Order: sequence, then C-alpha cells, then structure tokens
Amino acid sequence: MNMAEPSILDPFRLRKEDVNTFISNSDNHIIRKGKDMKGFFQNDVELDLVIYEVHEIYGPHSTDMGLTIMKPGKVGREYHMTKGHFHESASADEYYFCLAGKGMIIMQSAKGEIRHLLLNEGEGVYVPSGWAHRTVNVGNKDFILLAIFPKDAGHDYGTIEDEGFGVIVVEVDGQPEVIDNPSF
Repeated sequence: MNMAEPSILDPFRLRKEDVNTFISNSDNHIIRKGKDMKGFFQNDVELDLVIYEVHEIYGPHSTDMGLTIMKPGKVGREYHMTKGHFHESASADEYYFCLAGKGMIIMQSAKGEIRHLLLNEGEGVYVPSGWAHRTVNVGNKDFILLAIFPKDAGHDYGTIEDEGFGVIVVEVDGQPEVIDNPSF
C-alpha cells in the first residue's frame, strides 16, 4: 500500500479554543503598536500601546492564513483598527472569520465606494478583489479573526497610508457609529 507524503499543513479545525495552537505554529508574527499607527487615527496614539497582532501561516500551495488579535480600546473616540490594505494582486480576494469578540470590517473600492459589516463570533465575510479592507474592534474584549487569502495576494499598505479610508468608526452614546472621515 502506498502512503501519501505528509503535507506541511495537516487538515485542521480552528475554534477560539485552538488559537494558541495556531499561534505556536505560525511562520510570522507582526505586532502593531501606536508608533506603527501614527497618522491612522484622528488623535495622537500612545506609542507603546499594542493595538493588534497578526500571526501568519504560509500554506504549502496557493493559500496563506493570518490570525489577527485586535485589542479592545479607543484612540480618542475611534475604536482600535488595523492599518487596512489593498492587495497587490488585482485578482486577490480574502475571507475573514470571527472566532471571538465583536467588530466591523470596513471596505472601500478603488472608486471610493464604501461598505461596512458588523462581525460577531462565528460569522464571516467575503472581501472581493479590488476592495481595500480594515478591521475595527467595537467590543470590550479581543476581536480575533482568521483571514484566508491567496499566497500571491501581497499587501499594499501605502495607498491607505497616503489616502486613508472615507469613513472611521467612533463611539457615539456608547455605541459604534460609522461616520465620514474628516481627514479624507
């Protein structure tokens, strides 16, 4: 009987209880602190404050994965958020699944069309190719997301850093509200 060669990445199920296993097997770890997010928020941000972390696993074939752990909190009235990015590959799309917490995903097309969706634990969202995307923690605990994207997707952070998003998410009367970005 012929045995198949073992793969680099065995089949797995990922639940919020398995996050530490994902982290311990990650190929890359990125920590985004306030100093990395200067200019992304309307107000000054504490330089050593950890906003979010990303743990990446590089798949053996066509797909990579990222696990984002976004800390709860706000800078001024703005909820913690990721930098956001377009993909360098024009055909790259992405899937996000919320494993824990509560947040939003903000999407913006190259033409400036805006979409935003609330994500609760157990829900997912599809980001089509050509749409920039950013995640925002609107809850009071860690917002943990699994992202699945093509290996050749690439990340264009520069466009968002230069141009920004057309909307921001702020707290109004204790609730998240999407408003026009006054700096856009």
